[in-house]
Amino acid sequence: MTDLCQTLLASDLFTECLQEATRADLPDWWLCGGIIREIVWASLTTQEPTLVDIDLIYFDQEITARDHDRSLEVLLGTSALGVPWSIKNQARMWRRAGDIPYKSSLEALIAAPDSISSIGVKKDKADKLLVFAPYGLDDLFRMCLAPTEIYLRTRHVWEFRARIKNKGWLKRWPDARQDDEPRCLLSTHPVEWHEIGESAYARLRNS
Repeated sequence: MTDLCQTLLASDLFTECLQEATRADLPDWWLCGGIIREIVWASLTTQEPTLVDIDLIYFDQEITARDHDRSLEVLLGTSALGVPWSIKNQARMWRRAGDIPYKSSLEALIAAPDSISSIGVKKDKADKLLVFAPYGLDDLFRMCLAPTEIYLRTRHVWEFRARIKNKGWLKRWPDARQDDEPRCLLSTHPVEWHEIGESAYARLRNS
């Protein structure tokens, strides 16, 4: 976890986005997706991070309209580098993913298609950087794209392969590789998060 925190905090783009997300203070919010992958992979290679958008997820059962997310994206605007936000309330995203309704953003991260996309980062009230990585960080630092067991419980491997191809990640990052072996939940988190993770994992896997 220390290596990841150091890598991310060394990025001006990440620290700026972290500050903006912290100020927005959406319920159960996490930065995830491309901003983590791109910054870490750039640190491992000679390439520069290239972001289409900045993924910010949150969980609010009271307001689930897509228009509300769009209004939040407009409110946050763009980063200093001109990268727009992609804000999604996970209380509604289960429908698009074909899952049972999520109970939190952590459940949504556990249900992510690949192990790297499942990693979330945020600040707590004490200004401490928190990392949620239900499938660990090995794939991130090995530049390995692998499906999660939860994702493959309702989908075929060829769908995962198609997703990776459509994203263009292997073309953009020649040092990256793909592994079709599904990743399972790890037990390396603090007790409170591991208990949440185990409960959510079992509920999603058995749905």
